Amino acid sequence: MKKQILQDFKRLKILLIIATIIQISYLVILITTHDFFETINNEYSIDKIISIISYTIIAILLWYEWKIIISEKKEKISNTFMLLFLGIIGMWLWYPNKRELDKIAEDITAKHNKD
Repeated sequence: MKKQILQDFKRLKILLIIATIIQISYLVILITTHDFFETINNEYSIDKIISIISYTIIAILLWYEWKIIISEKKEKISNTFMLLFLGIIGMWLWYPNKRELDKIAEDITAKHNKD
C-alpha cells in the first residue's frame, strides 16, 4: 500500500513538472513574440487549453487532498484555497516533501490496515 501511494505521488510530481513547463513556455511565447501568440491563440485557443489543463490538475490534487490524505479539516481547507488561488505556485507549495510524503504514506497505510 505504501509503495502504491509513493508511486501515485511520483506521478503527480511528473504531472506538475509537465504543467510547469507548459505554463512557462506559454509565458515565454506571450512575452517574447506577442504577434505569434495572438495568431496561435486565435486559431487554437491556446489560453483555453492551458486553463483546462491547469483546472484538471487542480481537480486531481484537490481530490487527493480531500479523499486520500489524512489531515485535519482546517488544514484541508487551507490547502484548498492555496491550490485554487495560487495556481501552479500553489500546486508546488502543496506537494509534500520527502519526510511529509513518508508520513502521509504511513498514515494511509495504518488507516487501511486498521479498517
